[in-house]
Amino acid sequence: MRRRWLSCGSDAVSRRRPARPGSGGGTRAVALALLPSLSLPLGRHLDADDAIPTASRRATIGLALAASGHVGRVALNGDAGYTHALGSRDDREGYRGTLAVDAALGFQATGALQPALELGWARDRVEDGPSPWALTLTAGLQYALPAGRLGLGVQRVVDGALVDITTVLLVGFAITIDP
Repeated sequence: MRRRWLSCGSDAVSRRRPARPGSGGGTRAVALALLPSLSLPLGRHLDADDAIPTASRRATIGLALAASGHVGRVALNGDAGYTHALGSRDDREGYRGTLAVDAALGFQATGALQPALELGWARDRVEDGPSPWALTLTAGLQYALPAGRLGLGVQRVVDGALVDITTVLLVGFAITIDP
């Protein structure tokens, strides 16, 4: 199953564009985000022979449409996107990528640092046979940089089909694509 932290991309945009006048002082935005990420499994995981096509992949690249809003220091982010494992031979195995939807809640601790919690749902697209899916929970920190947002978090699969219930350490970078 894919390993990424999508919602970190949407917050980079929301602080740049104010909401409509009279909307309570919050901000909101919609943008595209490019999302390269790396993952490192922590604890128990499936043997390579038993794993679904993407289970052993450590690097992914994603593209998402993200929406974000702030009310004071509280940030709400949501996104929908597509991810593909990098450096894989999954085309031979019928893997066609992963579709995902995520929702996150964060707190702007400083101008650049934001702790966040994210709930995610993802489904691998497989040509033949059943498609694995997973419900994940991610906790981590996001740090704003001039070119985007750096994220470090721990992601746990809490439910799913044809996936191992595992925990991974995630490192991701969100690059916002401004229209």
